[in-house]
Amino acid sequence: MANIYNYLQNVWLKISSLTKQPSLFIYLLAAVLVAIPLKYIFGSISSILFVIVTFCYIPRTKPTFSKPLMLPIAFFVLMVLSLFWTRDFTLSSNALQKELSFFFIPLAFLFLPKLTKQDFRKTFRIFSFGMAIFALFYFINATIRFFETGDKSVFFYHELVTIDLNAIYVSVFASFALFYFITTECKFLIEKIALVILIILVFLLSSKSIITIDFLLVICYYSFFAKIQNGVKSTTIIAVFSFLLFSILFVKEVKQRFLLEYQTAFVDNTVNGSIGNVNEKVYNVSLKQAWNNEVFQPNHFFPGTALRVYQTRIFKEMLQEQNIFFTGFGLNASQEKIKE
Repeated sequence: MANIYNYLQNVWLKISSLTKQPSLFIYLLAAVLVAIPLKYIFGSISSILFVIVTFCYIPRTKPTFSKPLMLPIAFFVLMVLSLFWTRDFTLSSNALQKELSFFFIPLAFLFLPKLTKQDFRKTFRIFSFGMAIFALFYFINATIRFFETGDKSVFFYHELVTIDLNAIYVSVFASFALFYFITTECKFLIEKIALVILIILVFLLSSKSIITIDFLLVICYYSFFAKIQNGVKSTTIIAVFSFLLFSILFVKEVKQRFLLEYQTAFVDNTVNGSIGNVNEKVYNVSLKQAWNNEVFQPNHFFPGTALRVYQTRIFKEMLQEQNIFFTGFGLNASQEKIKE
């Protein structure tokens, strides 16, 4: 028994000594970020490990109050309070279990040892290279599928990363990684290669909003913040603009994604050729239809903007029918009302 106690004590001392090293928290934070594009279980394990190790550090530190960290904690408290007025207690309580990270992750940051700006950049560096490695995996997987099927669509949108993972979701985090490399002043060959890989990934994922926002941010960065000569700034901006224009005009899948949004916005019942076929036609919903139509058919497709207009309309109608402006229906308890 004494041997077991001594062994556990030695293990605890080793863990405690590790938590004194800021580099451990850098790698734990990086693991949490890198796990984001993976399955839910990997994100859960990395987050739990980060929280446990940080809490082990509590006896040797004082909590650091931070207003930004209070926001997700306050949001979680609001979700807990919604149990008192929810329309479906079971749905809300089950959903609450999935939102525990809004409480524990910020709480862990309150007890995190002080990390420098360089520590955070190192964390994002690991994450950014991780995203570049994921991109290579997606490219290789798509190439194998292309040789098996001969279908070029495997290189684009949801087909590239699977519908479960979602192209827009991956685009967001790929863009974070992309801007890490863009803002890195001294780029070695490995950084330049990773940058090119991530640029290709973002364009192949073909998210109109993400591509547009990334384009505007790149222009703003090189116009106002980049510490390079004006001639290099101009050349970079022209190159970025040319690449965007070329992709929209000559890459069929990217072009279709942009045209689908802007051609269908104001014209009712345009035919969606990429989803339907001659025998089973699928019709795109315009903005006007999304806001006014009372009934939609199974073969109606909502492009991105039309879907958001329809969601806004549903929210407006629920506010008019129910007095739920300040409380809502409760956490995750509005689905039945939306279906109605």
